[in-house]
Amino acid sequence: MIYMEKIRDYVSENQANAPLYTLKHIFPATERGLDLAFELEADPGVVEAGLLLHDIGYHKTYESKEKDHIIRGMAIASDLLSSKLNLPMDYANAVIDTIRTHDGRLESISPIENIIVNDADQVAVFAELPWMYELMRTAFKMSHERALSGCLQEAWKSYNKVISLDYTKERFEQEYELTKQWLKRQVSMVPKESLYKNPPREDSEETFKFLEELLA
Repeated sequence: MIYMEKIRDYVSENQANAPLYTLKHIFPATERGLDLAFELEADPGVVEAGLLLHDIGYHKTYESKEKDHIIRGMAIASDLLSSKLNLPMDYANAVIDTIRTHDGRLESISPIENIIVNDADQVAVFAELPWMYELMRTAFKMSHERALSGCLQEAWKSYNKVISLDYTKERFEQEYELTKQWLKRQVSMVPKESLYKNPPREDSEETFKFLEELLA
């Protein structure tokens, strides 16, 4: 599909922290989502475009913060799909809605495509956590302890809180276990107290329970 190539090209050119972010997160998340779409008989076109664009709110021309990247991403995707690519409104709206509900914002009436975009995004998070640590250290100038704290939070939250389908958890359980082994090696090399002094921005209690589990 030519329009999908144009979406991919747009993301490659405009995603913040590209090419690292696109190569390490966006494109792997898209591939995982397509696998799930075929397995769960969802619309692969909606899933593919949704995952390519799910984080476009982190646009290289904006200082987009966490709290507004979804709103901004929906607006950018709407302009791209409807105005620039002139795609059918029903299709564009379906893709935009997957952006709206990703990152743990699913609803009871969310279509399977939205669920897959949400879950594939989270699988990519915990599966690629080592490079995310590097991104936190280099792009965001975090300390070693702060970056590790963020990784702990993201790993626990992605698998245990944000992923929606039991099917997804079971499908990628082995990758989650590999992430836990990597985290265990990292946190065992620093004083535990230094991590407690750098609490994650959310889910602190669960994250610290996860830390204790890793160090047990």
